[in-house]
Amino acid sequence: MIHPDGYWRDLLTFGWIFKTLQGIEVVEAWLTEAFDANRAHGFCLEGEPQIGAFGDFSVTLQFFFKFETETALGRGFVRLVECPNAPNDVKAFTVLTAMSALKAFPEATDENAREKIYAPPQTNWKIGLIVETQHASSPRKIRTSLLSAAASRV
Repeated sequence: MIHPDGYWRDLLTFGWIFKTLQGIEVVEAWLTEAFDANRAHGFCLEGEPQIGAFGDFSVTLQFFFKFETETALGRGFVRLVECPNAPNDVKAFTVLTAMSALKAFPEATDENAREKIYAPPQTNWKIGLIVETQHASSPRKIRTSLLSAAASRV
C-alpha cells in the first residue's frame, strides 16, 4: 500500500496530535493502533483524480477523498506512484488525512446561532461558571445571578 519511502501526514483525524510518518513499517504500526481507536468509514472520492508528476516520478495519480470517524469528519489526499511488482503496479507515496470538523460541535449558522444567548465577557471563574451552568435558563436569570456574583465581590 505505502511506497517504501512514502509519507503519511495526519492532522488530528486519528488522534489529538499532528503525525508525520515515513516508511512502510512505521505507517503500518501506527495504522494498526490508530484505526483500532478511531475507525474510519464512508470513504468517497472528492472531485476527479488527476495525473501529474512529482520529483523522480514522471507519472503520478492524485486525488482527494472524504471520510469520517466516530468523532470527526475528515478529508484526505493521496498521491500514487508507479512501483513495479506492487498490486496494480502502484503504491501510495503521499497520504494526508486531516480533520475538517468535529461531529459534536457543528459550526455556528444562522439557525443554531439564534439558540445561543448573549453572555457578557467573563471577569472571573465564578461568573463563567454561573453563565455555563445556567446556559439553558432565561437571560433574566443569568443577569440576576451575575449581579449577585458582582455584589458579593464588593
